[in-house]
Amino acid sequence: MKHIMKRARTAIVGLAVVAASLGTVTVAEASPEPTGGAVSVAGVANAAAGEPTVPVADDAGRAVADLGTVDVELPLDPDGGWMIDAKTGPPVTLGVPGSGSEGELVGGNVVYGDVAEDASVVARPTTDGVQALIVIDGPEAPTEYRFPVDVGGEGAELLLVEGGLIEVHLPGSAEAAATVMPAWAFDADGTPVPTWFTLEGSTLVQTVDHQGAPYPVVADPNTCGTISCTYYFGRRATKDIAGGGSVGLTMACGTLAIVNRAAGAACALQFGALVLQAIRARDRAGHCLKVKYPKYGQPRVLVPQIYTGKYCK
Repeated sequence: MKHIMKRARTAIVGLAVVAASLGTVTVAEASPEPTGGAVSVAGVANAAAGEPTVPVADDAGRAVADLGTVDVELPLDPDGGWMIDAKTGPPVTLGVPGSGSEGELVGGNVVYGDVAEDASVVARPTTDGVQALIVIDGPEAPTEYRFPVDVGGEGAELLLVEGGLIEVHLPGSAEAAATVMPAWAFDADGTPVPTWFTLEGSTLVQTVDHQGAPYPVVADPNTCGTISCTYYFGRRATKDIAGGGSVGLTMACGTLAIVNRAAGAACALQFGALVLQAIRARDRAGHCLKVKYPKYGQPRVLVPQIYTGKYCK
């Protein structure tokens, strides 16, 4: 990851859209050989994302991921838009920002080069939707990226809700068809880069104030899917939690209480389980603790796990 960062001074901004259900992943099929430029852009984006790509199949100019209860289609044609179909309602389509060249399939990614000056977009299926990574190659890149949204060909109603989430609704429907995670952008030093969403009718606009930031930029460590959220503790925090006692309790439960008060309360009752996983992570090089908790309602059970990736530093 450091090797890629040094060679490609790029900003990476994430946008994640999740559907209303989860599923399992099918086996990937063979994909065409991409160009070197697309491979390089995908490599930078994947290094920042820190999570493995979901296998996709190449289906007549589309990258298709069958996730069981969710289907994702990423057309190579940038005018086609990214489609998320939860099979329980109308599909949600998110438009590709800008007007770049046709996408190239690189593993589990579709790379759209030159969506604007000094900017490309990498779209990748996740286990519950789509993640879009804007790869900014220099200061000439724009600061605004526009994502038109549609639900079932009927337009879309976008609602800003608690915590910076954006709910996507079929016009007139009270039930969200998809959720857009809060905007994020972090620079190579771990400092947040100002970024935010604004809503213009059925268009989601992400503004990224990337001027002067040390590149590349990576994501916020607290992420939410449709059903649950996950907090990623770094190495030092993992070590403190593994030590138990008041220091570990404060680090684990105090931190979770900041992002979700109910999760912090549940942590106090399940602290021993977090300590055990933190010890496992501490004793394995390059591993840290993460904790999954329900996004809505009162968390009854936290799920502590170990992980590797960009947040474990």
